[in-house]
Amino acid sequence: MALTDSIIGNEINIDIDDILKNLPENDTLTYKSPSRRFRDVLYCYCRQVLEKEPTKEEFAEFYKNEYEKIMEHYKNKLDNDL
Repeated sequence: MALTDSIIGNEINIDIDDILKNLPENDTLTYKSPSRRFRDVLYCYCRQVLEKEPTKEEFAEFYKNEYEKIMEHYKNKLDNDL
């Protein structure tokens, strides 16, 4: 099924296979979700800070702390009446 803005009865040629193959989620070799990219960046930063490969526990703690800092940063930007 395809939804369009065209008037009913007009013929529209849609190549569904072309649309599907060009979706970024279908490129599993190179596509990373924004959350995955963020996690990967924080992992590299953690490794840089620790000057070694972090253990799973070290990275989990680091990730949690950095995430809290980022949330606080944006919470401080909110109007007080929200």
